[in-house]
Amino acid sequence: HCIYDIAALPEHVVAKMKIYPNPATDKLTLAVEGRNLKTGCIEIIDMAGIVVKLIPTDALADRQTIDVSHLTSGVYVVRYKDEDGIILRKFVKQ
Repeated sequence: HCIYDIAALPEHVVAKMKIYPNPATDKLTLAVEGRNLKTGCIEIIDMAGIVVKLIPTDALADRQTIDVSHLTSGVYVVRYKDEDGIILRKFVKQ
């Protein structure tokens, strides 16, 4: 479900994605305002550019809770990808 041809994705970026709490300790919640998440995936990426967690999304959910308790403290990027495009947000793991 998480493999998309990046070149084929539309260029627009949806700006209404929220992640909270930020900073996070154990759990992080991702929500896209105005619509449900679509079938796609969420990637957690460290500052070295390595994907440290990959989560498929449910097409019917309006939010996704992610366990980040195993991550070391630092700054990470959440990358949400679906057929409408890619959204990036930074968060801090405490």
